[in-house]
Amino acid sequence: MRSSLVALSLVFASTVSAREAPPMFDGRPLKPYTNLWKVTIATKGQTKEVGTWSDAMIATRIEGRPAFVRTQVFKIKDGNTNTFITAFDAENMRPFSSSFLTSMGDATLRRFAHGKVQIVDASGDHRGIPTEETRPGRPEAYDFNAGMYGVLLVGLPLAENASGVFETYGQTDATIEHVSYTVGKEERVEAKPGQFVQAWVIDAHYLDAHRPEGDAKMRFWISKEAPYIIRLIYDVPSADQVWTYTMM
Repeated sequence: MRSSLVALSLVFASTVSAREAPPMFDGRPLKPYTNLWKVTIATKGQTKEVGTWSDAMIATRIEGRPAFVRTQVFKIKDGNTNTFITAFDAENMRPFSSSFLTSMGDATLRRFAHGKVQIVDASGDHRGIPTEETRPGRPEAYDFNAGMYGVLLVGLPLAENASGVFETYGQTDATIEHVSYTVGKEERVEAKPGQFVQAWVIDAHYLDAHRPEGDAKMRFWISKEAPYIIRLIYDVPSADQVWTYTMM
């Protein structure tokens, strides 16, 4: 099933041309990897394990350009799954396409090309008859929300106290949001149980107050070696939730 979803993502990305805006991120050092996290949620004084999050990135080519396809699967303990597939340029990390699929039958596919965002929505009421629309895009925007998450931060020139703001598309539409980041110190952190690595601490948060979970704060532990994203704490004060992703 997963291989067919990756193939679908590649087909959907196949008509994308190279991006012209100056890149903010450099994906050239990236290499394929696999990773797996345990996911826990702390809320109202209780912590519970809610599932696992797998992460696999493969190298490919799209329209003759080097590219990566990243597939992430959130396996929830209740039996449901959410799958994120992101295709992006391996050099400038600009998005080619994204796919969001659930085990309930929802699917949203997006293609980023020629200054536009093509969206195919087969979720909710549109599961039986998908809708398709094309929206204006922004060449400066990345795809942090729909699956690039921490791996996008690996493309930064990491140095203590470095900071900035980048644009990202919403998770399944063409809205534009803004993420602020600050790089802290590099520190020794546990990866898999009993194994420690050096990782940069990067804090990120959304600047858009209207965004759902707009008060969310993210703390990533990012290594410059694969599998890159070692640990993540996702704090949502408005929901009284702290999500923790720990390598297994």
